[in-house]
Amino acid sequence: MNWSEQKSAFIKNTNKSKSISVLLVLCALLQEHVSAHAEDLNLPDLPGKEQASYDGVLRGVATQLQQTAKREALQREQRDNPSAFLDAQTTQLIAQHKGAPLSNVSLPIGSANYSLGKDALSVSTPDSRLRLGAGSANGGVASRLEYAGLINERFAVGLGAQLGKYQSEILTRNIYVTEDKKLEIDVALSYMKGKPKFDFDSGAERLSASQIAGVASARRLFAPEDGLGLHSLGASVWGSQARSPNNLASKTVIEDTAAYFKMLIDPRRISMGRMNGQSLDLQYATSPSMVLNGSLGTEQVVYPMGDGTRESHRRPYFAGGMKYELANNTVLDMRLASGVANSVTVGITGESTRLALNVMRGRDGAPNNTSLMLYVDVLKLLAPPKKHLHGHALALKESLHHHSHAALLDKASSRHLHLPHAILAKVDHTGVQKIQIDKAGLPDGSKVVADQRALLISVGSGALTLAHFKHNGAAQALMPQFGLSPATVTVAVADLPKSSAVDSYELHVVDALGATYEVKLSSTASR
Repeated sequence: MNWSEQKSAFIKNTNKSKSISVLLVLCALLQEHVSAHAEDLNLPDLPGKEQASYDGVLRGVATQLQQTAKREALQREQRDNPSAFLDAQTTQLIAQHKGAPLSNVSLPIGSANYSLGKDALSVSTPDSRLRLGAGSANGGVASRLEYAGLINERFAVGLGAQLGKYQSEILTRNIYVTEDKKLEIDVALSYMKGKPKFDFDSGAERLSASQIAGVASARRLFAPEDGLGLHSLGASVWGSQARSPNNLASKTVIEDTAAYFKMLIDPRRISMGRMNGQSLDLQYATSPSMVLNGSLGTEQVVYPMGDGTRESHRRPYFAGGMKYELANNTVLDMRLASGVANSVTVGITGESTRLALNVMRGRDGAPNNTSLMLYVDVLKLLAPPKKHLHGHALALKESLHHHSHAALLDKASSRHLHLPHAILAKVDHTGVQKIQIDKAGLPDGSKVVADQRALLISVGSGALTLAHFKHNGAAQALMPQFGLSPATVTVAVADLPKSSAVDSYELHVVDALGATYEVKLSSTASR
């Protein structure tokens, strides 16, 4: 072989080695890139020997890489200009799915899921909860929204709103777990406004009222290995204050019966209660499918009255609840509570729905409240399927929940158990007066005319003179609350002595014609 042939062979082998080296480098880079994106790629299964096609595998890998690159570009565009990104994506989705139902259009991006529906664009993430509820509350149709989001892995903030015919509410609840996950702080605030029904002596009326309430709880958390035993032990304090413009005018009602004229003077005042309470709380699992919780303490409510007195009631507070697992992720829960009000709550919770009945009976004249609500967890329905604790009993799940994001979100989006369900207000009867006039001693055709302060009784004709006057059966001088004018006896009922007992008054008068009449009346003032 001559020199020129040896030189050509050497160059050819060198070029071949370089090509092999470049190919090996490209393969290494491809392998590294595929490994780095293994979770995102979801590589297709390799075909069987009878269908082996390396070209098909490479094309599948290239397609997955292109999709990953597009997804990363979309994420960067979303971070740089979210509003423009959503508008562009919505336009693209509509163009791609023209003629198909919009409710089926969904685009997963990162940990969020953007779904285009017929009426709105909804977003669901693993770090949020959204429940919508509808039903009946406080005698009228009501709807409720409950939302919670994670500030970080140990702090959740919840917001809730209820809109009803006779009662509405806005509330917030914040749950914080310490870094060692052994202490949980729970703070909730509520503002309630509505038109409760008050049964005044002169008839029932609805009156505007509002109430602000708050509760703070601290719990020591435990996580038994098998879920059985003590889950938490803590304490709670709470309070509320009701308010009202109380702008109803006084009402006078006169009833004419066969034997009496009856008069009712009703100032129609309500007393707004101030309540406080405190309790020790615990949660304990007695069996794999049953978890109990309870609270023991005291509650006190004070009602200021129109005559300057105060009505106070202090009662033991007891609350007991039970959760029982009917099936996996389907739980029946019941709770009884007794304090300044008695209440019963029964609910059944599924994967994304909840049906709850609450019945509250006020004590010492406080109002009642009954609600039946169906809740749907919207974000759970829209979000992609997530892993659950399937196969674990309720006791273990409840214990593990103390350390999970799901537990913080569920608590923060729900209403705190110690918050009152109704505005604590009652009718103030202290200013109510009942007057009864005996017709037996009056002439036929006698009439009674009254306003809020005075009572006019027609008697005889002409000028009247007093024969004698008795108060509670004892003769005495005519009291200044009584006056005589031609053919009329005047009684300043608003100035009569206020007594819980019945006060009787007797006037014997003689008219201008010499006829004698007996005016007998009784007065009762409620306290």
